[in-house]
Formats: sequence, structure tokens, C-alpha cells
Amino acid sequence: MSAGLLTGGAWIKKSPGPYSAEQVVHWLSRIGYDHSHTAEDIRSGAFQTTLENLGALSRRHLQAFPFENVAMHYEKDHFVDVSPRGLYQRLVVDGKGSYCFGLNGLLLGMIRGLGYRAYGGAARVNMARDPLDPIDFQGLTHMVMFVQPGDSNQTWVVDVGFGGSGLARPMLLSDAEENVVLGTTPSERHRLVRKVLPMSSLELRDGSPSDHPQLEWQLHVSHTGGAEPWRVLYTFTDREFFDCDYQAASFDICTRPYLGLFWDMVWAVKYFTLDGAEAEEVETQVETSGQISVHWPEHLGRLILSGKEAKKVVGTRNEIIATIETDGDRIRVLREFFGLSVVDEDAVHIKGRRAALG
Repeated sequence: MSAGLLTGGAWIKKSPGPYSAEQVVHWLSRIGYDHSHTAEDIRSGAFQTTLENLGALSRRHLQAFPFENVAMHYEKDHFVDVSPRGLYQRLVVDGKGSYCFGLNGLLLGMIRGLGYRAYGGAARVNMARDPLDPIDFQGLTHMVMFVQPGDSNQTWVVDVGFGGSGLARPMLLSDAEENVVLGTTPSERHRLVRKVLPMSSLELRDGSPSDHPQLEWQLHVSHTGGAEPWRVLYTFTDREFFDCDYQAASFDICTRPYLGLFWDMVWAVKYFTLDGAEAEEVETQVETSGQISVHWPEHLGRLILSGKEAKKVVGTRNEIIATIETDGDRIRVLREFFGLSVVDEDAVHIKGRRAALG
């Protein structure tokens, strides 16, 4: 496959987003994007759909809205609404977060409103945590995006909804050896490779391996500047998926206990810009490779809540910032560190669930 192209060199059609020009302007302000665009500018197509602007938009969006599944546990209906209307209310108006279908779904709708040619895809997450463990791909429970900036069919992968060690910037859809991009800091790097889905029942007895019908993209991550083994985050194709698919998948996650990742724990991840001493610290943690193809003037840290602790991640350094014993503790941490409007009384909704702490 040619570097940066969809199957067959396909072009993405321009599609209208679900949001009005006024809502798009509200979102631009909400994520802190430096602009002077009016609703009329948006309607007239004045926004420049460049790769540089796409990178800035996705970075601001990533920092503005935390990755979280709080609605599953601390809200009465235990449901994460990922409809366009629900996302606008929850994220832009109420200032809360969501998980992949919500965070990526809102960004997709907004950049389409700005004039970008883009669509959504789906991925299978690898549940194996150790790079040396056998790959354990699950169902299609993750969303990714494909974007063609400007007037070209060169395609970029965008994902602001993975949490943890996911992409921190657009990445060219290419498995070229030099296509390695920085994550939040120089210690974290991503690459794409092409491999056959390991549980596939299909084989080729003639022809090239590149013709295999289950050949898919894999996103890999490595920490400490690529010194550790690459770990598979997820696998995906460039097939298009739609709002109805994401809403069905989200409903499945919210109602099926066998999908234990979100049932077993309350998760929250918030990104923040490193400055001062911490920004200098991550520059010295590893040696930055000249092969890294995309650079960014700001490095990011993460606040992560999972299980019974919340930690601050600055490159390769982890610092526990709060220990959690009860749901009251967790609600306080969600408010104080992640800016989520959860009140003590919401603890009643998690009683009897596997994620409850008592």
C-alpha cells in the first residue's frame, strides 16, 4: 500500500457535521483554540483545513476533555450517551468527559463542521498489558478517525479517545520504518505496522501476503524512547463505521458485564501541558531520535485514576498523588484533580456494582 493512502487510494468525501456553525465556534472557544472565526466564517468555509490546524485542534481537544467512564458508575441510568446531541451537552456545555466514542465522536463532528474530509473507523483493543504476553484482541470497542487535510487523499489517523498511551497527534497512515511519532513526551513513541489478524480463519495458498483479506493496521507504543519492546495497542482497518455503530457499541459496553475493563473500575485520564522544570525533565529522560517525523513545541503530562490510586505521569516518572479507599475518596479525587462535577450523593448509584469501593 502506498504511504498515507486508504485502500485503493480512495478519497474521503466532504460530509456535513451534525453541529451548527454557532456550536462549532462554541467548541473552538471551549477547547481554548486561538482563533477569531465567527459562525459566518465557518458557514462560508473560511477555516483552513491544514494538517497543522488539525494537529492543534486535536491537541486542544485532548487536553480540554478528560477520558472517563464516570457516567457508567456515578449516574442513575449508568449510561454513556454518545449521540451528537448528548456529546455536545455533556462535553461542550457541561465540561465533562467521555470515553473513545464520545471524545472521538465529538471531534469528528466538529472538524467536519470546519470543512475537513473525515470519517470514523473501529478498532480491536489488545487487552494484554505486557509486550511479551500473547496478543488478546477483543471486540470492536474502540473508535479511530481518518482525515485527509487540504486537497489531497493523503490520510492521517487521529485518536483523542484512547486514554493512557494513545496517540497525542495525527499520524500518517503508513507502515514506513521512518513513520514514528512522539507521544506525549520524547519517552513515548508510536508506529504503525501491517499484520494479519491473528484469529483469522482465512489463509492464502497463492499470491502475496499483502493480498490477505484480514491484513490490518496495528498501532504500537514504546516507552523510554523506544528502548523497551513495542506493545500492540489495537488493530484496525480503514473500513468506515457510523454513529449507529458507535451508539450500539457504547450501549453494549454500558450493559454487558463481560466487558470487564470499564465494569471493574472507574477510569479517568486528564492531559495537561508541562512547563518549567517538568518540561526540561522530559527532554533529558531519553535521547530524542532524529528519525521522529512529527515534533511539537509542548510536551504533555497525564493524571490517571484507576483502581485505588491516582497518579501523575511525567514522561517516564510516575508519582502517586492520591490513594483511594472509599467511593467518597474517589469522588473527591474526580472533582479536585479531574475537574468533574461529581457530588458525594452520587455514590449511591455505584452501590452493588463491581467497581464499588464502599
